[in-house]
Amino acid sequence: PFSALTVWYLPGLDHEAHFKGMGVYRDYFMKTTDEYIREVVDRLKKLGEFDNKIFIITADHGHTAMPTNLTYKDKNWLGMEVERPAEMSCKLNLDFVDPDNPNAVTREQLAELNNNNLHIWELGEIFKAVGSIQNTVVRNKYRLLVPQIIEEVFDNQGVPMEYRATSKTNNADIVAAFNGPMAHIYSMIGTDNRTLGEIAELFRIMLGGFYPDEAIKWFQFSNKYTYLKFQATKINRLWNSIDRILIRMEDGKYYIFNGLDSNGNPLTDSLTSLTGGEYIEAELRIKGMNNEKRSGDIVLIMRDQTAGNELDRYTTGTACKSWHGSLNPSDSYVPLILSYPGGNKKEIEEILQRDTLCKADYSGCRGNWKVTDIIKEIITEQYQ
Repeated sequence: PFSALTVWYLPGLDHEAHFKGMGVYRDYFMKTTDEYIREVVDRLKKLGEFDNKIFIITADHGHTAMPTNLTYKDKNWLGMEVERPAEMSCKLNLDFVDPDNPNAVTREQLAELNNNNLHIWELGEIFKAVGSIQNTVVRNKYRLLVPQIIEEVFDNQGVPMEYRATSKTNNADIVAAFNGPMAHIYSMIGTDNRTLGEIAELFRIMLGGFYPDEAIKWFQFSNKYTYLKFQATKINRLWNSIDRILIRMEDGKYYIFNGLDSNGNPLTDSLTSLTGGEYIEAELRIKGMNNEKRSGDIVLIMRDQTAGNELDRYTTGTACKSWHGSLNPSDSYVPLILSYPGGNKKEIEEILQRDTLCKADYSGCRGNWKVTDIIKEIITEQYQ
């Protein structure tokens, strides 16, 4: 006999989207996934278990297409200029150094520098560049936790110890957990407002747009042009990749970080300032995410709005052709299909249209965040 709830998870759809993009995602769903469903239905019919089943088909998240045709200029073995694809394999490539020439810019580095993804090696390079600035007003020298092979890159370059990336947790000042369109940043040197504010300001000024006044004030750039040159040469295409920065203040709540006041303390807005924009239920979801033992002391929300051009979408970690994990509509809304054999809607509607679930007009199920409650109610109804 079948259990009250039989769950069948098909991971291939998500996998195909990450590695091959949204076009393949659609084809895979219509062909491969649809065929799997046909097979299980046929099996249920043969066992006489089809006619009394309610079927729920859904997903745990959506997907957002990322840029897939980025390239960089290189030279072939004849010395001729050619275009090569930027790194978008959805794999964590860590081979960035030429052992015989550790200061050379390798093909692997160029491929990563020319996509829309913040790689852990790239963040290490940014911290190296920022750490080399002298006489800053705020702290600018941090040791980032990286895999050992990445630490060796900076070690071979002779980067000063005080801002050299490290593979030893006890030596790290900052830990970055990359998760596509969001990145969780953990401070190992304190979580007071001022400490987190200075770290957040580094990310905002370097990766969050163009802030010449703050760059001059806090990092002692001589003028806006030297700051602009620094972003163009050290930050490259990621200079405007962060949309919002969340900072967890000493009261344990997340706030929108907007820079530092004249005394170096964080300037913030409440999460309600996100209401009405493209983000879906941002305040509710960020509050639900907040956990002082798990979520970041600082959270970077990358630009990946579904409106506009794919070239303006950015991620962290690995460069995939499709990503999820953001607050945008494409990631937030997923399909929810409930069916009963023979097209008998009455069995379904009596449950779904209850006020505790979707309501009569289904307004309670927008965004598809009621799946758990619906399943519980169906089981209660069928097996009471």
